[in-house]
Amino acid sequence: MEEKIIIKTYNSFEADQILASFQDAGIPAYKLEHGLGQLAEIAAGMSRTSLIEIIIPEEAEDAADEILINMGLLEPPPGVKSERDIPAWDDDTPQGKAALLDDFAMYYETAVQYLEEDDYLEEFYHLFFFTNREQKLIPFEENYQDAFIELCGDRGGKSIADKTESLFGRPKRMMVFESVNTVIEELEASSDGWGPFYTVFDLMFCEYDGFTLCFIAGSNN
Repeated sequence: MEEKIIIKTYNSFEADQILASFQDAGIPAYKLEHGLGQLAEIAAGMSRTSLIEIIIPEEAEDAADEILINMGLLEPPPGVKSERDIPAWDDDTPQGKAALLDDFAMYYETAVQYLEEDDYLEEFYHLFFFTNREQKLIPFEENYQDAFIELCGDRGGKSIADKTESLFGRPKRMMVFESVNTVIEELEASSDGWGPFYTVFDLMFCEYDGFTLCFIAGSNN
């Protein structure tokens, strides 16, 4: 069976998302990673960089291309629309505001993830490919400002709290994991470079009507 390299990336989290999408579609695929590099910022945090090649059977190229187009990783042929050919979120929508907040918070090494499903914890698990889904959320007992300072540190906590309040108001409830260590282990980049984050300190969920914001504080070092 002939094989081919369908895409190359330096983003280990992106590579695992591609592999998962191929597997869901019944396309056999694997990755080849070449060496270790520096650190690169990705949408959800930091990840080790090394060249990663995604390998598929040659006869699956058309199906794989369609998946990559819909993921926004490959340009569609002229005249062909993808599922992603929709307008960007307007800044007045919760999704658009969350994107603005994420850009702001990343300066303080904190990622903001917008979650919309009623079972937002399950959505969180699915988004980051969690294998251990037996965690329990408990209320964060700190007051609003102190909760962000505890999560993000003195330097960024108050700034992120103020920005969040200006965009969304104060949340109905703030929740944290009862035992966060196992969650952090799944989020952090492991020796094979899988994790979507390089180093994670803590995380917190802020619940609003109809959506939840997850704040994940980490480090580039």
